[in-house]
Amino acid sequence: MAYHIKLVRKTGHVSPSTGNGSLPDHENGAACVHSGTKGDKTQKRTRSCKKAASLRRERRRGNPPPFFSPAPPPLPPRTPVRELLPCSRLPRARATPFPAGARRAAPIAGDRHLPAAPPNGQDVFQGDYRRRLIYGRSAPLLTPLLRRRKSVMAPKITSKAMGSNGFCIFMLLICFIPISVTADYNDISSLFTLRDSITEGKGFLRNWFHSETPPCSWSGITCTGRTVVAIDLSSVPVYAPFPSCIGLFRSLVRLNFSGCGFSGELPDIWGNMQHLKYLDLSNNQLTGALPVSLYGLKVLKEMLLDRNFFSGQLSPAIGQLQDLRKLSVSVNSISGHLPVELGTLQNLEFLDLNTNALSGSIPATFGNLSRLLHLDASQNNLSGSIFPGITSMLNILTVDLSSNSLSGPIPKEIGQLQNLQLLVLGHNDISGGIPEEIGDLKQLELLELPGCKLSGSIPYSIGGLRSLKQLDISENNFKTELPTSIGKLGNLTRLFAKSAGLIGSIPKELGNCKKLKTLYLSFNSFTGNIPEELADLEAMDTFLVEGNNLSGEIPDWIRNWVDLQYISLAQNMFHGPLPLVSLQHLVSFSAETNMLSGSIPGELCQSNSLKSLILHNNNLTGNIMEAFNGCKNLTELDLLGNHLHGEIPDYLAELPLVRLDLSQNNFTGKLPQKLWESSTLLEVSLSYNQLTGPIPESINGLSSLQRLHIDSNYLEGPIPRSLGALRNMTNLSLRGNRLSGDIPLELFNCRNLVTLDLSLNNLTGHIPRTISQLSFLNSLDLSYNQLSGSIPAEICVGFENDAHPDSEFFQHHGFLDLSYNQLTWSYPNSDQELCYGYGVKSAREFSEW
Repeated sequence: MAYHIKLVRKTGHVSPSTGNGSLPDHENGAACVHSGTKGDKTQKRTRSCKKAASLRRERRRGNPPPFFSPAPPPLPPRTPVRELLPCSRLPRARATPFPAGARRAAPIAGDRHLPAAPPNGQDVFQGDYRRRLIYGRSAPLLTPLLRRRKSVMAPKITSKAMGSNGFCIFMLLICFIPISVTADYNDISSLFTLRDSITEGKGFLRNWFHSETPPCSWSGITCTGRTVVAIDLSSVPVYAPFPSCIGLFRSLVRLNFSGCGFSGELPDIWGNMQHLKYLDLSNNQLTGALPVSLYGLKVLKEMLLDRNFFSGQLSPAIGQLQDLRKLSVSVNSISGHLPVELGTLQNLEFLDLNTNALSGSIPATFGNLSRLLHLDASQNNLSGSIFPGITSMLNILTVDLSSNSLSGPIPKEIGQLQNLQLLVLGHNDISGGIPEEIGDLKQLELLELPGCKLSGSIPYSIGGLRSLKQLDISENNFKTELPTSIGKLGNLTRLFAKSAGLIGSIPKELGNCKKLKTLYLSFNSFTGNIPEELADLEAMDTFLVEGNNLSGEIPDWIRNWVDLQYISLAQNMFHGPLPLVSLQHLVSFSAETNMLSGSIPGELCQSNSLKSLILHNNNLTGNIMEAFNGCKNLTELDLLGNHLHGEIPDYLAELPLVRLDLSQNNFTGKLPQKLWESSTLLEVSLSYNQLTGPIPESINGLSSLQRLHIDSNYLEGPIPRSLGALRNMTNLSLRGNRLSGDIPLELFNCRNLVTLDLSLNNLTGHIPRTISQLSFLNSLDLSYNQLSGSIPAEICVGFENDAHPDSEFFQHHGFLDLSYNQLTWSYPNSDQELCYGYGVKSAREFSEW
């Protein structure tokens, strides 16, 4: 017999013939009055009225209809029955109302009586929605399923309307309600357990601690129906031990705890989480070995454990993760050999093992990883050859094996990897040259081979890398020229060839690389001029050619490099004047140790970006009264070893200088008063000039000063006591002047002093015993003065126990020179006892050294 659920309305009447599910008047509360018909029709109508009346009486008494099992509880007075909801809408432990606009489960397909969502954002539950459901008792499981409105609708079953399929669906829904609710309760209880374990980071999880927010609406929680399937607390600063209650979420599919600060070892709780597909525990403080149960997650697709403190070895059981596509254990302390079982993960696409302590060779089984796209095993202790199996990875896109101990040549078969985009093999013991086949990698965008032992020539075929954007061949032993084919690399933006053993001239064909931004050719043996063809490289931002044998003048056409930020021409043989160019984006200009002459052009300072200007050891002349007045952001100025003259200008104090070196020039006049007002200077060197006058007391204005060298001038007067205020000073040299008076006691307030040189002056008086306060002092030179009295026993406190020095001041540790004074030891023959092992020079024994 077929059954059909009909809903009847207490008011109104619609004929059953319309098919809209309404009932005749006698089911709507009207009296069962015969219509006057005779025969069977009259008898059937009478029986129908009696049956309807009986049903109404049973419902008023609270007895269930015969077709319900178990029976719903009686409705409260005037409580309308609104809607029968699907099981996904059942209440849960500590259930709370859905907020307006929240997702709701759709009604059962085909049931036209159930609306898809409540009107006007009304909530499903009424009354005390926060009550805890008590399972296992006669709880009113169906009551929360009934929506309420003013009109009352009651269920009725007829035998004529609905087929058996609809009735079976309804009965299955009723039967499985307790099972669904129990599963929901377990997940909700686990969520509260997880919440209770969190003590930090509550500001990021405010709604977790809000009584009116249902757990499935908590931040980072995703539910399917009422089952927790995803937990994402990434970047929430929890800083707590890893919560073992995570193992209670048996239906969890995705877990992301990256950047949460979890610590301690991973508990062995993963065996029950057989639905887990995505696991991210990266960037935490987790320690210990990986638990064995972690390898039992058979459907796991992504496992990210990088940037932790995991140790131990990778287990061969990792071969069980056959669905794994992404594995990252980088930046940990994992040791041992790579398990050969890694090569059985046929679906693996991403493998990151960098920055660990892995050793041994790369297993040949890696050649079976035909779907692998990214391989990074850099910064380990891997040895052996670059495994031949790499040529079987025809889909591979990136390979980084740098910073290991791999040996042998680069295999010629490398050219078969037609999809390869990134190849990094630097800082290994690779021998031989670059194979010709490298030119077959048409998709290669980055090739890095620095710090190897490559030799021979660079193949002409390298010009075939038409997609190449960055090439690094630094720190090798090529002893060859750059091939002219390098000019065919039209997409090249960065070329690094520092200390590569390159000879010959810089190829003019580089001018064809119009996208070139960085050219780093320092410390090779290039000769000749800078090719004029490079003037067309308008995208150039970094040009470094220091430490070569380049000659000629610095070309004026570098003004074409309008985006230039860093240029270094140091340690070459450039001559002539500095070019009169203004580069608006220039940050650093270095041309030291050349043969440049003439004055310093003011155009250099038309760039507001200039921060560093290093021109030492040249033949520059003139004064600097106006040269740097426009360098408003200059932090480093080094003019050591030139022929500059005149006074030191006051405007230097207005620049944000951190380091100032004007030593070994011909500057005259007094020390500028305003210079000591700088709050940024850390290092000042004015040595070997012709400066006169006293050291001003205002020198204590250099509150950040660490190094002060004013030696070999004509300064006179006492050492200012205000020097004692420079508490950050580590190096002080005033040697070779005409300073007089006592050594001020305040000087020994500079507790961080490491070197102190007051030699070659006219100082008098005693050596203060407070010198013992300088606990970091390891080089002291007071020679060639007129000091008298006894040498205090504390003089050697804190010195390092080094051998006797063979060189002069600043070139050794543990150096003490008191020679050419009028000093005596406190105890006869005590110098060897007090300062044994130090380079001690005193007047008495000076002739013996």
